[in-house]
Amino acid sequence: MKDENRFEILPVKGSFGKATVLIDRRTGVNYLSVLRGGVTPLYDADGSLVVTDPHGEAQHR
Repeated sequence: MKDENRFEILPVKGSFGKATVLIDRRTGVNYLSVLRGGVTPLYDADGSLVVTDPHGEAQHR
């Protein structure tokens, strides 16, 4: 089954369209995606994975 709306795509302010944050709607995991093709999970300063709950609030795991 193909899930066409799995990721929410948010622009990164100040990146001039070169970076976006992808939020996996199934898991809530946040990823940083850059124009040249790199994708990596986002971590906070403590090394916790940044996860967005279904209500749109970022959590850290």
